[in-house]
Amino acid sequence: MKQIKQTGFVMFSSLIFLVLMIYIGLAMFRGFGLDQVMAGNLREKSRATEAAQSAMQYAQWWLVQATNASNGVACTAGAKSKATICTGTPNANPLSDAYATYADSTKIPVSTTGGVGKYYASPVYTIYFAGMDTSSCARFYLITAKGYGGNQNAVATLQSVYRVIPGQIKDLGQDNTCN
Repeated sequence: MKQIKQTGFVMFSSLIFLVLMIYIGLAMFRGFGLDQVMAGNLREKSRATEAAQSAMQYAQWWLVQATNASNGVACTAGAKSKATICTGTPNANPLSDAYATYADSTKIPVSTTGGVGKYYASPVYTIYFAGMDTSSCARFYLITAKGYGGNQNAVATLQSVYRVIPGQIKDLGQDNTCN
């Protein structure tokens, strides 16, 4: 019998297959690291959004308490020790005009160096009087809230227009004019 000469095709194709598998494996390891970075960023962004949401909910709650829903006053830039309703038109960054720190933020652990379970800064909010509907006596407010995650790059800013209708319980003997 005549012997067939080996050309090494199986060995050559196996080496090509091995190189491809190594390349795919390295790409997967690189992808896993990127996934972890993206997951960490998503977690911090979610924490920032939750902090801003809590500040916004507090501002909405504050507006409906007793006589807080007013037409507002002229505000100056800087932090306020208590909630204030500003008048006028907010600039491109309403939080630079006047803001109040979320009252329950003392319960939020804050550290500018970060750390497990810590926030970069306390959430803040600002409230602008946006106008009044004289037919229903409803007042409209623009609320802007900002929250941080665990670092200064994880920031979320939320805005809402909130309507307050006074007099859910009212004296029917009084006239229905808006105050």
